[in-house]
Amino acid sequence: IKLIYLRRHHEILDDRGNAYQVLSNLFHKRNIADCTDQRKEFGNDALSLEDLDSGTEEIKRVVSDFDYEIFLGKFSNIGHLKAIYDGAQNNYIKLNVFRLVYDEGFEELPNVLRKFINETFHIENELVCQLDPNEYELIPDFIIEECDKHVSEL
Repeated sequence: IKLIYLRRHHEILDDRGNAYQVLSNLFHKRNIADCTDQRKEFGNDALSLEDLDSGTEEIKRVVSDFDYEIFLGKFSNIGHLKAIYDGAQNNYIKLNVFRLVYDEGFEELPNVLRKFINETFHIENELVCQLDPNEYELIPDFIIEECDKHVSEL
């Protein structure tokens, strides 16, 4: 969750630098060799090892134990993600973890669910200032019920 919030922090600052690129690749569960750089519009869009290292060091200033390969393993393990989802303290966190679970099948989810996920996982149209999701439930129950249904089918 801290990594998700860190990426959102970079989005708020409109900073698509190396740390953002590393986090984006991680959330899309890309192996290091397959990491892309969204800042490159043409030609080879591979993220260089120098940019990967620089982004990783920047992330480590916030999450000291960050290791791309270890977190990639965790994010690629559906059982691990389901355990985090089931143990989430509120619906906001559940929705963020759900997005990690359904990275590859995201387009197959109902439109309403995708809208809530995109506005929670990314800045999109969500207000930058919001109520504390640990204190107030921001995500409607019907959205979480739909997420629960999909996670139980895995």
